[in-house]
Amino acid sequence: MMITVEKREFSYKMGLVSNYLAIISGVLGLGLIGYSLFNRMEDIRIKYLVIDLLFPLTNGIFILAGLLLLWYTCRSFMTIKVNNMHGGIIVLDNEGITFNHVKGTGGMRTTRSYTTISMISLQRQPKYRAGIQDGAVLEVAFTDGLKARFDMEYFSSEEEFQTFVAILEEKSPDKVFAG
Repeated sequence: MMITVEKREFSYKMGLVSNYLAIISGVLGLGLIGYSLFNRMEDIRIKYLVIDLLFPLTNGIFILAGLLLLWYTCRSFMTIKVNNMHGGIIVLDNEGITFNHVKGTGGMRTTRSYTTISMISLQRQPKYRAGIQDGAVLEVAFTDGLKARFDMEYFSSEEEFQTFVAILEEKSPDKVFAG
């Protein structure tokens, strides 16, 4: 029995300032790199614990930590940019689901058939920021290893998110649904 679905488009737009952790880690990474480039550090002190290291090694540790924080920031902003490509639209139709995802150092728009879905997981997540209601996250795993994550807060409304989840449940009834 084939269930037909008319073409449905869902708005999925991420805000640039939605990831506060990425912004803070970017500023901290720049600070670590800048401080260790212009100041000589010969040891690391944590209260009464003193770790004596050679001059370039301590600075190198701080520069490496700053680069890792900057990598996390760039990766987060790239995810936001990729998800907002093509107007931030997710399409569900008879062929499958079409969405944007990060691949390597860029983004790509892909269409996956409903038969390649191996698992669908819906999880409720409390939001700890003021003024934000509790949300949900839908994770879809495909047979080729690709995992897509859809947060309720980036859909235009909660009803649109519930419709999205209902269509995916309906189109893949024999798949494992956790949640």
